[in-house]
Amino acid sequence: MEIEKLLASNNVPAGAVMSVPEVMVSQHALDTGMVQVMDQEVIGKLFTTGIPMHFSKTPGEIRKGAPLLGQHSVEILKEAGFADAAISTLVENKVVEVYAG
Repeated sequence: MEIEKLLASNNVPAGAVMSVPEVMVSQHALDTGMVQVMDQEVIGKLFTTGIPMHFSKTPGEIRKGAPLLGQHSVEILKEAGFADAAISTLVENKVVEVYAG
């Protein structure tokens, strides 16, 4: 007897553990909204996993793709009060990564 049938016949909830590429093409994942397509501002169309928890009063959503490494470093440092010269020094000394796009 297959392990899945054995578990199911004994009322043990179980399922396959899938890799990310397997999840991205899984019909169940697509049907339940666990695979979402969005536009990432630099790389374009991005397939990602959705939010696993679904709440009726506070539904979660993914609004945009994650930033790339260093994509917003300069803006964040400016918001934190760093002067342009200080930011340049941090970048030159490779203390801060800046996306080169």
